[in-house]
Amino acid sequence: MPRDIRWSKEFDKQYEKLLKRHSPLEDKIGSLLDQLQDGENPGSPYTTIKGAAVKRCEVNIKSLKLRVVYYHTSSLVLLLMIIKRKDFNQKSIKRVENILKREGYM
Repeated sequence: MPRDIRWSKEFDKQYEKLLKRHSPLEDKIGSLLDQLQDGENPGSPYTTIKGAAVKRCEVNIKSLKLRVVYYHTSSLVLLLMIIKRKDFNQKSIKRVENILKREGYM
């Protein structure tokens, strides 16, 4: 059974901004969504926040290196944020926590 895919407001805003400059991003994210919907969990574990399984995966478009961070269960995937790899740091964990709280998953 396919999983329900949702995205946070932050992910949506970041994605739209990046898509204006990098149209191949749409295909890359589409492929990722297909994998997620089919029950796959691509990428590497990022962190566990109060029992929430959070993973990150790389999306590369030419020289642009992005990280997609998502929360998942067996029936749901919530895309949390998509950011440039160079901007990914320890503060990102706090951002992930805040997004999960805002979206009602913590």
